Amino acid sequence: MTHGTPSAYDSGCRCQECAEANATALRSAVGSVPAAAAPQMTVVRPAPSPGGAIFGGVLRHLTDHVASEAGFISSYRELAEAPATPEAVRYLIRLVIEDEERHHRVLHEIVTAIEGGVSLQAASDAVPNLPHEPPDRTLEKVTSQFLAAERADAKQLRALRKELRPFRDTSLWVLLVELMEQDTAKHIRLLSFIRDHIARQPLRYLAVSRALDRPFEATPES
Repeated sequence: MTHGTPSAYDSGCRCQECAEANATALRSAVGSVPAAAAPQMTVVRPAPSPGGAIFGGVLRHLTDHVASEAGFISSYRELAEAPATPEAVRYLIRLVIEDEERHHRVLHEIVTAIEGGVSLQAASDAVPNLPHEPPDRTLEKVTSQFLAAERADAKQLRALRKELRPFRDTSLWVLLVELMEQDTAKHIRLLSFIRDHIARQPLRYLAVSRALDRPFEATPES
């Protein structure tokens, strides 16, 4: 690729011209998404430091992902708004659009977090870092209670889906309950992460800290 040519998203080169070309391509890709579907994303340029190559790779992946989804959202909206589209299809496509809008918001927050890590400036719309504080037993207990409630909800949804099975070929009900089950599984995954990596994870940091405080013991040569 010729330096500075914006026809490709990333040549792998980290020169200033290619960095500017990558940024232009990302702004173009995001700009093609309707405003309601994607927030304005802040472009992250690779930092001129040993970690710059890592951030450049993340930028390339984000660029590719935004570019591939931009056309999808536009096509989804056209399908949902087409007069000939059945109302049931319109309803389901709008659910897809809602997910895509959330994906773009999360991508924006990841980009902002990376930019803040490079510039050492925190932003309110960035993905926050995990805390490095003592274990929070109260949070662990409350999270475990929420986990139990979500797992009970999952059982109820399975039972409801079975009861609605006779209507699976004549309505959207079974499909929508299946999607609720998937959402519940996602909630369980999120709560498990809170319990294991936020409420409990600091225990591991404390263990590592104690290990580092111990005097070095030489291993006898055999």
